[in-house]
Amino acid sequence: MTDTFATQCPHCQTRFRINRAQLDAARGAVRCGACLQVFNAARHLVERPTPPPPAASEAPTAGTAPASPPAAERPPAPHWDYDELDLGDLDLDTLDLDEELAKLESQERQLMARLQSADATPPAPQPTAPARPRQEPVEPLLPPTGSLLVTPSGPGERAEPTLTLKPPVADDTPARPAPPAAREAPAAPPGPRQPSPASPLQRSEPERPEEGLLELADEPLRLEWRKPRQSWGRRLVWIALNLLAIGALAGQYVWFHYDELVRQERYRPWFERLCPTLGCSLPPLVDIEQIKSSNLVVRHHPDFAGALAVDAILYNRAAFAQPFPLLELRFADINGQPVATRRFKPSEYLSGELAGQQEMPPQTPIHISLEILDPGTQAVNYSLSFHSPE
Repeated sequence: MTDTFATQCPHCQTRFRINRAQLDAARGAVRCGACLQVFNAARHLVERPTPPPPAASEAPTAGTAPASPPAAERPPAPHWDYDELDLGDLDLDTLDLDEELAKLESQERQLMARLQSADATPPAPQPTAPARPRQEPVEPLLPPTGSLLVTPSGPGERAEPTLTLKPPVADDTPARPAPPAAREAPAAPPGPRQPSPASPLQRSEPERPEEGLLELADEPLRLEWRKPRQSWGRRLVWIALNLLAIGALAGQYVWFHYDELVRQERYRPWFERLCPTLGCSLPPLVDIEQIKSSNLVVRHHPDFAGALAVDAILYNRAAFAQPFPLLELRFADINGQPVATRRFKPSEYLSGELAGQQEMPPQTPIHISLEILDPGTQAVNYSLSFHSPE
């Protein structure tokens, strides 16, 4: 025979008989058949008037919570004694607990909201009305796997209670923690709380750090971009400096290459214009390398014995006229050793129409004729070379 216990509804003080299987079905959650309120039957077990059997004496220790305070301390309420009600033969397989659990959770949330609002706002004083004792708040239950509905019955009073049971869920379902305000029950019903006018509510301020903080300016920052103005003066200065640097480099090049540049036809006109102003003198155009000789002939003089007649043709291959060069006639022996040497000035070898000329015209052949003494029989080799008149 299964162990049976007696539980009492905390809302309407109705007693019921319940066995251990019904307690374990929904973790002690049952619905009162009188007031239709859900409560934890294991926490509201009461002692039966008859001595309980030895097996039933272990029921208080097997419960998950101590018994509630005696019913005599609660306000008077209609009392129905269903101690003789046997719930062991009820059908628990057809119980659908979805709606029951939803209602139970809704009631718990409403109860928590009332407790929080009662703590936040003090109730208005009612000196004339007696203080109503507060009912012990129901501790929130762990998520139950089922709900037990108990309906009292008696001869001529109510119908026989019915029980519905939802298939149990695994025990590893995490339990929802109960708020601290709903776990502790007040020892005595508190009286009406009077608001204290002398102590107004103060708002908590955050603590300020000890070290000083830098003050930031809250003035609006104006960000504006303007196109920079063109500074023509600065540009002109830079242009002048660049031109001056270029002129300095050009002057250095001309200074070190003056003799070469002044003898070139492409630069000669520029020097002719600048030299009178700058006080420089233009050297004559001389390029001895461009003067060539041909048809050099040395023979015995037809009129004088012991004399030689020399004939040659000079040619200026330069593009410009240049002064007549100095002529050097050299005689050497068979071994190349010099035997006699003679230089001739332009006035000595120019005759006829060319007498008195200072410059040798370009690209024009000029015939010259010289008369010299015979250097001897050893002078078997001879050559003609040119030198600058300067």
